[in-house]
Amino acid sequence: MGRSACLFAGLVLVAIIVSFEFGDWRAPLLTVILALAVLTSVLGSLLLTGMTLNISSFVGAIMMVGIVGEKAVFLIQDAREELRRGLPVREAWVEASRKRLRAVMMTVFASHRTGPSAIRYPRREMAAMRWALGSSVRRSSILRESAA
Repeated sequence: MGRSACLFAGLVLVAIIVSFEFGDWRAPLLTVILALAVLTSVLGSLLLTGMTLNISSFVGAIMMVGIVGEKAVFLIQDAREELRRGLPVREAWVEASRKRLRAVMMTVFASHRTGPSAIRYPRREMAAMRWALGSSVRRSSILRESAA
């Protein structure tokens, strides 16, 4: 089984799990769209820096999908709680985003430490993974917050 097939199988598995968790098709669709955006960001970052898609960067991409998927699930859950309290849809998403902002920013600031260190020390073994994680967390956080 190739790397692409493993990644696709992982995305399908995440979508199935999220579908069972939330009981509708919108949450898994949002999670898969975010995962695809993150993978695009990882591949773009590797292309911009001239690094290859090797095992280290592949593991970084998988970790990135996990991080963004986790943040998306928590955001959806918080938004649903706000909707149950009676807030309009837009206000519920804004309130949920405000609640989750601290956790997202902690991840972004932590990634600012890993991405640049991969540039400073490019010959280290895990530089590709750190670069994929660091640059993609920043881009996906901006994308996710602008979507909410």
